[in-house]
Amino acid sequence: MKEATYFIYDGVNSRDLGVSIVSTQRGLFNENIVSKTNIETSKGNSELYSIKKMQNDALVLEFSIFIEKWKSSRNIREVLNWLKPRGEFKPLSFDTNPNKVFYAIRQDDVTLTHNGAQEGYMTLKFVTDSPFVYSSEVERLKYTSVGRQTILLNNEGDERLYPIAIIKQNSASKVPIRITNKKTGKVSIFNNINLNEELEVDFLNKEIKSSHEYLNIYRYKDFNKEWFFLEENYFGDGANEILLEGNFTIEFTLQHIYSTYME
Repeated sequence: MKEATYFIYDGVNSRDLGVSIVSTQRGLFNENIVSKTNIETSKGNSELYSIKKMQNDALVLEFSIFIEKWKSSRNIREVLNWLKPRGEFKPLSFDTNPNKVFYAIRQDDVTLTHNGAQEGYMTLKFVTDSPFVYSSEVERLKYTSVGRQTILLNNEGDERLYPIAIIKQNSASKVPIRITNKKTGKVSIFNNINLNEELEVDFLNKEIKSSHEYLNIYRYKDFNKEWFFLEENYFGDGANEILLEGNFTIEFTLQHIYSTYME
């Protein structure tokens, strides 16, 4: 990250504002590449410790910027307004790896180091919404099952991937919709879905919305509570073989999750 020259925050490229990333240290770069893991242990009867709770901190990104046009355009105020915390996390990416994106918000105060002649740099600190970094591109993959169909979904990331899915029932006889991940052995089943009814399923947040809710039809009770996910990528093996059973159309939305910004 610190070897980058420019960054994009909330859809604005720093280059367009005359802002570039600079190094204020000599020698090698020093930066955190994974989040801190907090482990809480408990002692058992055998005098051995077991893991009671494990949680990763959010990532903290710190870097310095040089404002190229400060002396002529006096645009520090414009830059600070762009980077101002606005109550929500915004996408942040760097030109050295545009395929990965953080969701971040500026934290703490901003330090300006200058020579009194409108030349200097500012140090910024961003905190992210999670311990992870995400693929900048969101995949949308659409399939139609007539009876049975096997497909292959690839998890390119380092964490379990719970997609969002749009499912449309194509059967007038309310044939059950079954989605089986052969890699995990988990089977997600939706029953009693009407012809042309669409379900929006957020497998991560465990939410189901039906296009027939205006008829007071809610489908949580018609689901077997097996929340579909793609197993994480172990040593380059992120392939998940999926069996679709029933007559339906499904569109998966996938955003891959990585434990580090580095390749």
